[in-house]
Amino acid sequence: MHDLLIIFTAGLLASFVWRWLRGSVWIGYLVVGAILGQGVLGWGLDHNHPLAHFAEAGVFLLLFSIGLGFSLDDLKCLGRNLVMGGAVQMALVTVLVALLMHSC
Repeated sequence: MHDLLIIFTAGLLASFVWRWLRGSVWIGYLVVGAILGQGVLGWGLDHNHPLAHFAEAGVFLLLFSIGLGFSLDDLKCLGRNLVMGGAVQMALVTVLVALLMHSC
């Protein structure tokens, strides 16, 4: 669990630094994840490592907390732009994936 101590310490330091810079703490967490992620500690590619489950839970909690940051009033203000932007994004991704799948 030496790796877990490194991750928590890096996250704590990132939160202090980003608070001092008057930025969002979530940006600091993402930076730490990018620096320590994918094999830097030697377990990123091993899906059976105990910390891989923590990583999956961390992604879930990050997405959940980002979703909580939006209020219904903010979403209502976006209205048509939100729906149209989401539809365009989904259509573009669908076309891109279909082209990639067809080329393989």
